[in-house]
Amino acid sequence: IDSLEASQKKDMLTNIYNNFFVIHTRSATFGSINIDNAQPISHGNVIVVHNGTMKDPEYLTGSPDVSDSRLLAQDISAVGLEEVCHNMHKDSQWALVVFDRSTKKISFARQAYRPLWFAVHKKRDVLYWASEAGQLRWILTRHGIDYENLFQLKVGVVWQTTPERIRSKGVFFEEVSTFYTVDDKFKVTWERDKPEKKVEPVAEVEEKGEKKGKVIPLT
Repeated sequence: IDSLEASQKKDMLTNIYNNFFVIHTRSATFGSINIDNAQPISHGNVIVVHNGTMKDPEYLTGSPDVSDSRLLAQDISAVGLEEVCHNMHKDSQWALVVFDRSTKKISFARQAYRPLWFAVHKKRDVLYWASEAGQLRWILTRHGIDYENLFQLKVGVVWQTTPERIRSKGVFFEEVSTFYTVDDKFKVTWERDKPEKKVEPVAEVEEKGEKKGKVIPLT
């Protein structure tokens, strides 16, 4: 920090995007332990954090030098998170957090076997998240952080938000795409397996309403 110019130091304190931090710790399950495979993984415009075990052949090259998470990050950079989620192997287990430098959006997605818990500071516009509820609750309590109740987002959906949408009274998450649904009996139905709906030609249709999203109330 001492080596930075005065303008750079000021930017670190005033630019909201410099207050976005991602730290990832987990045991390696595939690929060598090296700096290239260390998460978060930066590739192109995206910064990716992945927790899970992949079964997709394209992420299991057999090379000890490249992790499945790095290959996954490269894929997300190339075709986007939504496309990747829709085409995941059904036996893969994963949770993903992706920050896109170009859009400044933070995306969250997971399938049912990988948890992702959230909490919001009661007095500051800060969002916290972690894989394990107990872990998140412990670290917040240990550091004396006053937070609202922990919550999760619906599985099978790509959710997005931005730092500007994070408020102590509630966080707006935009529901971008659904890649699978889970019914009351825990039966999973992938969107890609549903029969295509026949679309009849229609005249001009006036679009109404706002983007589909969800506000998580915290009071």
